[in-house]
Amino acid sequence: MDTFHTNKARNVVQQAWPYLLLPLTFLAARYWLSGQFGLYEDDFAHLPWAAAMSLDEVLAFAFNPSRIINLFGQGHPLHYTFIYLLTNIAWRLGELPGLYWVGFFIQAINICLFYVLIRRIHSNALGVVSGMVFALYSADTTQAYLTFSFGLQTSITLLLLACHAYLFDKRWLAYGFAALTLLTYETAFGVFIAFPLMIIQPRRKTLRELVYHAIIMGAILAVMIAWRIMAGDDRVGVLGVRESISLPITHMLQGPIVSLGTFLYRPLQAFKVLDLGIAVAVLAGFLVWTAVLVLMNLETPSSLRSDISHLFKIVRVRIEGGNRLKLALHSLPREIADLFRLAFAGLLMLILAYPLTFTVRAFAITGRDTRVHAGGVIGAAVMIGALLLMLLWIAEIYRFKVWAALLIGVWIGSLAGFGIILQREYGVAWDNQQVFWSSMEAFIPDLEEDTIVLVDPAGLSDTQHIDSNTWQLPAILEVVYKFPDTWAQFPRAHRLLEDWRERSLWNSREIKAIDFKWEYVVSPWENVILLETEDGRVVNRVETITIDGVEYAIKPFDGGFPVAYTEGFIYKDLILSEYRK
Repeated sequence: MDTFHTNKARNVVQQAWPYLLLPLTFLAARYWLSGQFGLYEDDFAHLPWAAAMSLDEVLAFAFNPSRIINLFGQGHPLHYTFIYLLTNIAWRLGELPGLYWVGFFIQAINICLFYVLIRRIHSNALGVVSGMVFALYSADTTQAYLTFSFGLQTSITLLLLACHAYLFDKRWLAYGFAALTLLTYETAFGVFIAFPLMIIQPRRKTLRELVYHAIIMGAILAVMIAWRIMAGDDRVGVLGVRESISLPITHMLQGPIVSLGTFLYRPLQAFKVLDLGIAVAVLAGFLVWTAVLVLMNLETPSSLRSDISHLFKIVRVRIEGGNRLKLALHSLPREIADLFRLAFAGLLMLILAYPLTFTVRAFAITGRDTRVHAGGVIGAAVMIGALLLMLLWIAEIYRFKVWAALLIGVWIGSLAGFGIILQREYGVAWDNQQVFWSSMEAFIPDLEEDTIVLVDPAGLSDTQHIDSNTWQLPAILEVVYKFPDTWAQFPRAHRLLEDWRERSLWNSREIKAIDFKWEYVVSPWENVILLETEDGRVVNRVETITIDGVEYAIKPFDGGFPVAYTEGFIYKDLILSEYRK
């Protein structure tokens, strides 16, 4: 009986450990420092409002049939359904930290779904290796960004569910999930077009199935485009015919190169700024994954050594012209040929992650724009995972498996090290925002209806991978403070361009933020506040401003004004305790 229970426990551990290790790898690379994270960019426009809703309100918004049918939300109604619903639930669970717990949980589910998918298609070994690449995918740096972890990563979840349904021959269910990705975040949709190549070989008897699949996917896309046009929410409609054709092709060429290139570039970034914290992450990733690759059963085919030796002999004999390569390809061992086929399918899935990325540049490697690479995670993980397993098989056959595992382990550790760089930037960006808004409070006790707060950016600090105190400023005042409901226009803050003094901002009656034009009813000069910054803080409020030799009087500073507003929803999270009234 003891032996029976011991064997049973061993089997459970052998089956369960990837479900623990793969999400833990992702946790270390993207969420280890999440206690230092906050809200960023689009988060301010949606998450505070979603968190403040009652359960009835959020359910009414999330499943409002009119909103969904009319494609409100830039053609992505389910994108906002998931954002509002998950934000509300997460805030109830643990407020700001709770948001990141749920964000991690969504992506941990994706990792496990992907691992199971690859294990069922090929083997546990490929599932683990490809799952490792999936967890450390570094072309997309937005995994921890809440707006995308709730609204974009759920599209990846739908894509993976579509793949599982297709694998189990539930085709119409699969196409239903695929269609839902278009209502959530469309870049995942194209990936599913190539998925059948992972489970069937394109022989004549299966060509019909591939053609039917392509026709159905094309029909779904056509219906969605027509729906968007009818709803008046076609974001691609602003493009000309030529650009609508050339841009997807350009992105399909650029995107995969950048996506795959980051697997080499991110390690260099980690080693370039190596310090103790990054070194610990690199060492931990190296030790854990080297041990896993050395000890794991790679399921190497027993006949592979003789097959490879036979292949080499054939190639050495047939050396004339181009026959060598052609013969080698036809003589590949079946197991190696299957991995090459999977690698090719992965490459095609990676390429097809980009044709619907109209609004973002495909060569982005920093900041929020790296979401352009989000849909490529499955294809890249399949392709690189297949090639790595092939390398490990050959290494095991020729007795240099440990050396191969050591080399891969260094690479994995360095990708984890880059994750620490990324997480630190998220922490710094939140610190920047807390310091800025906290220091501003003393200079704006007299906000009134229609007050415009202008911020000179000379003393502000920025980060590479997530914006802090940039274009999102106009959305923040009304969630930091609760203004009277009788006000028709709440105060707004705007970050001016670096060369704002040389621009005719005043004469043209518009204000330009860092990279975005905000339109509104301009207040009288007497209701405009201008703040100067230094070392990330607000340090002065000026009462006159000279532009083109003309001096303008603006709202005078008088700390004695009565405070007409109270603490808003995120006041306690954004305003540091030592600055609070």
